[in-house]
Amino acid sequence: MQIRIFTLPLFPDTQQMEEFNLFLRANRIIDVRKEIVTHEGSSFWSFCVTFMPDAKSAIQRGGNKIDYKEILDKESFERFSLMRNARREVSKEEGVPAYFVFTDAELAELSTSEELTRDVMLSVPGIGQKRTEKYFDKFLEMLKREKDEALRKSDRKDSGVE
Repeated sequence: MQIRIFTLPLFPDTQQMEEFNLFLRANRIIDVRKEIVTHEGSSFWSFCVTFMPDAKSAIQRGGNKIDYKEILDKESFERFSLMRNARREVSKEEGVPAYFVFTDAELAELSTSEELTRDVMLSVPGIGQKRTEKYFDKFLEMLKREKDEALRKSDRKDSGVE
């Protein structure tokens, strides 16, 4: 979750409004708080927007989707892939979108650590105490299942049985 502050004159022009509206359309808005602020004789609108970046909108706008296979080393990318599968399972179980559990960027950051602990999870920007408490145990359980399944597939492949 991210926050962005917008300040607009009391009577914004068309371009200022369009910029603000474009931002609102391009992201998943969680909350908007607005106030009229008076400072040194001037008054303006202040909007505090809490949002989740919308990857689909970024792609539609021509934004580049991040290829984590290119960014992460081989071991980290393997952990990242397992973590995405575990996140999918947790999100199904919780009935929430996968990015509510963890974003790809957060998973990429987590995947750079060889061992996943609560402290490691809390050190990732964007993951706080509440999400750690809510998802750590379930995520770790699902991640263990994913690792076990990957090992079984690897063993079957190595033995010539698929």
